[in-house]
Amino acid sequence: MPGNIIDDGERLWLIDWEYGGFGSPLFDLASLAVNNELDAAAQVTLLAAYFGREPSPGLLHRFAALMLAAELREALWARVQQIHSKLIFDYAGYAAAHEGRFERGYASLSAGA
Repeated sequence: MPGNIIDDGERLWLIDWEYGGFGSPLFDLASLAVNNELDAAAQVTLLAAYFGREPSPGLLHRFAALMLAAELREALWARVQQIHSKLIFDYAGYAAAHEGRFERGYASLSAGA
């Protein structure tokens, strides 16, 4: 989440790792891209910075698939919060936004497969 990145002027600090490190570093990067709504160029820049080289078509395809998983996780989290949370927040709108991005991304990935 954007609020979980602190820039102290010398380095970036990433905080709040409750969903980080569940296995695939690529999923963590996909979640970062999803939660910050990185466009395609920024996604390539992110992957190139992480891996130290331009991403291959195969890596870009895997990354796109994991971004779909990250979109779906966000949508499902919001639907659960919509039922159980006592906070005043537009969970329905948040879920709908991620569901829409999932659907568009899935259609795009399926068309290119």
